Amino acid sequence: MSMLYIIVAIIFFASLLAAKNTRKTKKNLPPGPPRLPIIGNLHQLGSKPHRSMLKLSEEYGSLMSLRFGNVSTVVASSPETVKDVLKTFDADCCSRPYLTYAARLSHNLNDLAFSPYSKYWREVRKMTVLELYTAKRVKSFRHIREEEVVSFIDFLKQSASLANPVNLNKKLMKLSGSVICRVGFGMNLKGSKLENTYEEKTWIHVNIWAVQRNPNVWKDPEAFIPERFMDNEIDYKGLDFELLPFGSGRRMCPGIGMGMALVNLTLTNLLYRFDWKLPDGMDAKDVDLEESYGLVCPKKVPLQLIPILTQWT
Repeated sequence: MSMLYIIVAIIFFASLLAAKNTRKTKKNLPPGPPRLPIIGNLHQLGSKPHRSMLKLSEEYGSLMSLRFGNVSTVVASSPETVKDVLKTFDADCCSRPYLTYAARLSHNLNDLAFSPYSKYWREVRKMTVLELYTAKRVKSFRHIREEEVVSFIDFLKQSASLANPVNLNKKLMKLSGSVICRVGFGMNLKGSKLENTYEEKTWIHVNIWAVQRNPNVWKDPEAFIPERFMDNEIDYKGLDFELLPFGSGRRMCPGIGMGMALVNLTLTNLLYRFDWKLPDGMDAKDVDLEESYGLVCPKKVPLQLIPILTQWT
């Protein structure tokens, strides 16, 4: 019985402390859903936080506050609020918090993606851009992209001759990784000042998934309508905040030129050299379009397709 009293007492005092911290910091935060003691809003995220946060933003606004454990977090979910974060207040919002998993992956945050904004990060980015991603350097690596795409096409030819399904997600990831490894290591892969708004160390989360599916910008955003981008003034280079595949601001992906060159070369070959069909016994309605959650949102069930040789293969 005494142990039960101790547990109840701990929960009670933790609740008081959480309530005190909430009252202390909430005055400068945008609206958000009620929080539970200790866990905050973690229980509302589910297995797909990007969708959960989009649904919450429809109720509490495109700029809302959440609390993940003891971490105060502001979530931006519209082009206007994302522009404020990535452009207007870019200098105040471009750093990175300490994350244990990120530190393990990046030699204690010494990489370009997870390193806090500092002189070290600026020097690393400058060196990366000058050595890898200027227009001249991207052009000089053309032979690497072409060799890797040729190898990919040869694999597809073999699969087509045997009518074998191909896991495109896996093979395209390998293609991208091989190009990056050869370019970087020479080996293959086997605005204004932001003050007195949020407490220090508040995380700001830009929900790019929600921004790029904003129904006020994109008609039927979940539908596959590629022609929506034809004669559309919205560009992907980080200046239009309705479409941000490479991010924007100081933290924008420096490899945008290399990425687009590889995508164009690969996609052209996939469409020009092959026809594609689903495996036997599978119809278009059977394709699972559900995504999984992570740094990116890949298909939960990888797409399997059978390449078909054509006269141009």
